This record gives sequence, C-alpha cells and structure tokens, in this order.
Amino acid sequence: MGKIIDLFNGTTLPQQKKRQVLKLDAEYEEVQAQNQVLKSENLKLQADVNPLRRTIEEMEQKIAQLTASAENALTFNQSTGTYIDPKTGIHFCTKCLSADKRSPLRNGNHGWRCMVCNADYFDPARPEPPIRMGYEPLA
Repeated sequence: MGKIIDLFNGTTLPQQKKRQVLKLDAEYEEVQAQNQVLKSENLKLQADVNPLRRTIEEMEQKIAQLTASAENALTFNQSTGTYIDPKTGIHFCTKCLSADKRSPLRNGNHGWRCMVCNADYFDPARPEPPIRMGYEPLA
C-alpha cells in the first residue's frame, strides 16, 4: 500500500479518486495473498496425488494379472480328483499341477491317465465292469 501512497504525493487527484485507488490496491493485495495460499494448497494436493496415481497404476496391473489368471483357472472336481478347464472340459493331472506342470489327461475306458507321470484317475460315472467269479477269458 505504501507504494501507491507515494505515487499520490504531489499529485492533484481528488481525494475521492485517491481513496478508490487505495481501496482497489488493498483488494489487489488481498487477492495476491489468497493466490499465494491457493498455490501452496495446489502444490500440497499435487504431492498427495502423485502417490495415489502410482497406487492406481499398481492396482490396474494387479487387476490385469488377476484377470489373466482367472482366464486360465481350473476347477477341482472332487469326484474324479482332477482339475477341469471350465471352458474346454479338459481334465488335468492333479499331481503334475502340484509340480507346476499343466498336463492334460488322456481319456480312457474308465477314467483318465496322465501321459507325463502315469497317474490314473477313475471316473465314477464310468464304472469298471464287475469281475465274474470263475471267468477266465484266456482259458
């Protein structure tokens, strides 16, 4: 405010005009002070936003990973002891999956066989024929 008053010393402006200019000068300084406060708050908010942006990027990556793993997910079938791909219906070896191998099973007469570890899995929906006593097929 002192700068404006110094400009008026020795001028012939009417007193009312001087008051108006001084009032505008005071308002301008108040706006400048508010502007500085807002700039400071803006910098603080920007500092708060940057870690949040990194968190969002990390979460988006996790979502993409989970979506990809869900697409490759297998469902455990308790009655057969195998894992099944719900999209294709293919059965996979439980033993191989525990060793991080995804081995599809070969379909047989009474269940499935793993061609990697030779594990057999029987299908209760395809029971073996009963063994007849006294039956000798090669005799």
